[in-house]
Amino acid sequence: MTGLVLTLHNPPAFELDCTTLNAATLQGKTLAQVGRLKLTQGRHRVSLGDLFDVSGDTQTDELTLLGVTPKLHRVGAGLASGVLRLSGNCGLELGLRMRGGRLLLTGNAGDGVGLGLRGGYLEVSGSAGDFIGGPAPGDVAGMNNGTIIIGRHAGARVGERMRRGLIIVGGDTGPLGGAQLIAGSIVLLGEVGPGLGTGMRRGSIVLAKPGHAPAATFNLAGTFDLPFMPLLIAHVTALKPRWRARLAGLARVTRWVGDASAGGMGEILLAS
Repeated sequence: MTGLVLTLHNPPAFELDCTTLNAATLQGKTLAQVGRLKLTQGRHRVSLGDLFDVSGDTQTDELTLLGVTPKLHRVGAGLASGVLRLSGNCGLELGLRMRGGRLLLTGNAGDGVGLGLRGGYLEVSGSAGDFIGGPAPGDVAGMNNGTIIIGRHAGARVGERMRRGLIIVGGDTGPLGGAQLIAGSIVLLGEVGPGLGTGMRRGSIVLAKPGHAPAATFNLAGTFDLPFMPLLIAHVTALKPRWRARLAGLARVTRWVGDASAGGMGEILLAS
């Protein structure tokens, strides 16, 4: 394992704000300096070394957090470069306003994965909660670039008010996926909840499982061999080769156009 490694040995009793835990803010410091870094736990400030064992090399742009728990919130917030690896089940707002680099979580995540994402690659191997790629607090629009991959299931409002970028969910999703979508692409490989694409203005929602008829505010446009679908399939397959077979049905898609109540410029594409 390369780079700096932080191993949680004293799990926090209260919520821990991990906004400052990325390689860029720790790079070049001595291990002792890293251990003295202050974090906010509930209403108190604690030293990083009181919670984590610190080891490895701070001269690289790689950081690994081991033993992550749901009390750790906003891990990877503002990440702009480098690699951040996490092992465990993470708390809220993973990758908040992330701008670049790679954030890789082996485990599950809470609500708000990739809120306000502006770039980079964020992957959760397990499941995640609500509001993936949605607007960050105080923002009008959701993610504006980058890629988010959820390996298993996701909650409600995936990609709400998303403006640009790509979200892929390997499992089932909750209600209101792609609600008020402004632009960008959402690829859903499992079952979807009600209200898909409600209020979407533009963008594409791609469903790998056939049989999900959109709401009455979407108009059937026909079945097509769209030129960009092989490119999308190739891109997703390059990211996750094990999903190749599940994408095969997207070579030919049924296209629904809507939401008519919001201008009708978006599309839902169903595997045929």
